Amino acid sequence: MIPGSCLCGKIKYEINDENYLAIVCHCSKCRLSTGSAFSTNLVVPVSSFHLLSAPEAVSRYEIDGTRTGSGFPAVTNFCPACGTTLWVDPQNPARAGVKVIKAGTVTDAAWLKEHAPQSEICKDEGLGWVGDFVGNKK
Repeated sequence: MIPGSCLCGKIKYEINDENYLAIVCHCSKCRLSTGSAFSTNLVVPVSSFHLLSAPEAVSRYEIDGTRTGSGFPAVTNFCPACGTTLWVDPQNPARAGVKVIKAGTVTDAAWLKEHAPQSEICKDEGLGWVGDFVGNKK
């Protein structure tokens, strides 16, 4: 199990298997939604994601298709108490059946250290001072 939560701990989840793809996205939309230079994500099957908190505890914001890289809407799921974005539900038919978990919400630090990103996307939109992630190990 891969555990995760928001900053205040009000919203908790688990991913029940290691069937995921770890992706760093450099697109401008991910930068805006995370407040960071890039977004580190775990793309997981919906069937492996388990929300441990009450669904009504999660706030949602629908991003219209003009504000996503795919042109399709997406639903961002976040904690109303602390503001942590936990995952995104893509509305793109090509991405049906997956959740995009924000990797920084995984609470198992040892797991995060051992599982580096496998892929990078939208590098052409990336900031010049951000280096490559894939294949780089300390």
